[in-house]
Amino acid sequence: MKKIPKTPDEQPPALLAKEEIEARMEAVPAWHLQRGGKVLTYRHPCSSAIHAMILAGIVVVMGELHGHEVDVRLNGRWIDLRLTTTTAGGLTARDFEFAKEASLVL
Repeated sequence: MKKIPKTPDEQPPALLAKEEIEARMEAVPAWHLQRGGKVLTYRHPCSSAIHAMILAGIVVVMGELHGHEVDVRLNGRWIDLRLTTTTAGGLTARDFEFAKEASLVL
């Protein structure tokens, strides 16, 4: 996974239109839309709380390397992920790229 550089003057990625979001959802079938199509969510069952913590750590590191903040929530044997690009005010291509990469390890 290559690191995506972030610079202070970097413009936020372009917000995706509803049609673009719907088309990209086909590439991440385990993910779901929430908050009126502004957030991608994923819930993954784990064999134990320790398994959930390990996966959460992996996803957070991936997010750091990708230059993307990931909302990770642990609930016993579940890990919940939420993606959105706050600076753009919703979903961007970066959210879908990260969802595809994260799906490979989940």
